[in-house]
Amino acid sequence: MVMKMIIPRKVVDRVKHFIGLNLYETQIWLALLSHGVATAGELAEAAGVPRSRSYDILESLSKKGLVVVKSEGRPLKYMSIAPEQGLDNLKRYYEMSSESFKDDLEDLKSSAVIKELGDIFKKGEMVMELPELIGLVREKNNMFAHIATILNRSKQNVKIMATPHDVNEINSFYIESIKEAKSRGVEVQVLVPSGTETGELAKYAEVRQVNRPITRALVSDGKEAVAMFMDPGDVHPTFDAGVWVNSSYVAQTLNKLFEEAWHE
Repeated sequence: MVMKMIIPRKVVDRVKHFIGLNLYETQIWLALLSHGVATAGELAEAAGVPRSRSYDILESLSKKGLVVVKSEGRPLKYMSIAPEQGLDNLKRYYEMSSESFKDDLEDLKSSAVIKELGDIFKKGEMVMELPELIGLVREKNNMFAHIATILNRSKQNVKIMATPHDVNEINSFYIESIKEAKSRGVEVQVLVPSGTETGELAKYAEVRQVNRPITRALVSDGKEAVAMFMDPGDVHPTFDAGVWVNSSYVAQTLNKLFEEAWHE
C-alpha cells in the first residue's frame, strides 16, 4: 500500500524551479522517487494529484526520461530511476525538443497558419474595449521582453527614456532588437541621464544625455507606449512594473515630454 507522500513544500518548490517541471509533474516524480515502483493510481493518491491527470503526467515524465514504464502486468507500474541519470535524460530531452521546436516555429512563420492567426488577431483588435487596450506588465524580464516585442513591430520611430540600469539591461540582453529595428529603417532615439555609460546602444540608436529627471518610457510610432513607474535602482527586479497602453493619445503625450527633453 502506498502512503501519502510527506515532502516539505520548499523541496517541491525547489525541484519544480530548478528542473523545469510543472507542479503536478514534480509531485508525481517525487512520489515515485520515494516509493520506487507504483501504479498511476497509487502515485496520484500519494502525491495528492487528481487521478484523472496522473496518466498524462506519467506519460510526460516518461518522455522526459525521468520515469520507466514496466511492461508486464495490469495495471501498469512505473519505476523510478536514479536522479542523476534522470537529469542527464532530461537535459538531452530539452536540447532535442528545443531544436525541434525552433525549427517548427520557423516553418510556422512562413506557413498559411500564421496568416490565419494574424487574421484572427486583427478581428480581436477591432472589438477590444478600452480596458483591453491597457496591460500591466510585472517583473523586469517580462517588461523588457514586452518592450522587445514592441520594437520588433515598430515601423517608423521609437523613442526611449531610460535610466542607466535600463541601458545596461538593453545592452546585455536586448540590443539585437534595437539592431533589427535600425536595419528596417526605424529611427531609434534614446534619452538618458548625464553620465550614463551607453555602450553598444550608441552604435544603433541616437542617444542624448540630459540634465533632468527622466520618466522611464517607450513610445512606438506615436501609437503605443510603455510607461514604467519604479526606479530599478531602488527595487528588486521582481517588483519592477510598467503599463502598456495601445493609445495614440497617451503615446503622443509621452512624445511631447520626450521632445521637450530632447531639444532642451
